[in-house]
Amino acid sequence: MEFMNNRLKRGSENGEQLMLFLEQFQNLETEQRQLEFQNQQLSEENLLLRNALQGFQQQLFAAEAAIAQLQHEKEYMKLTANASSWLMAPSKLPDPSAEELKQRPSVSAISWEKIQKQVLKYVSEGRHEMAILLCKEAVAELEIVCGHDHPDVAPILRTLEQVYRDQSNYKEANKKL
Repeated sequence: MEFMNNRLKRGSENGEQLMLFLEQFQNLETEQRQLEFQNQQLSEENLLLRNALQGFQQQLFAAEAAIAQLQHEKEYMKLTANASSWLMAPSKLPDPSAEELKQRPSVSAISWEKIQKQVLKYVSEGRHEMAILLCKEAVAELEIVCGHDHPDVAPILRTLEQVYRDQSNYKEANKKL
């Protein structure tokens, strides 16, 4: 009988341990489901944030493009105003001395590349008149600042000639500027 009592006691202790183990297992399963639910919520929130970020990036790119366009238009307007004032009143310009001519900066390749890109953009958009105007103004400014024989004048003249040829305006293309 004592043997049976001991076995019952051990069985009851084992049963209690099994019940505790089962309870812990159920708690772990509940915690796992909660974590999975939180993970799903975080994933959805992450997706929403990514979509919002993408929208903000698109807005940023559009704003940067608008700023670049406005800066270009501002530079173009300055160029136009400067070229117009120089062309309208050339007698007001002082004759530069040899020392002043040496100190004048040459037109950088970067500014020529900007002009070239803008001219190509205008041509690709079918805005040949704007391309021609930009080339003529660039030539006028370069001739005033650097002189007619400056090496940066030739590529602009060649571009202007090509724009005229694209329009089949061979008379203007063959004209010596």
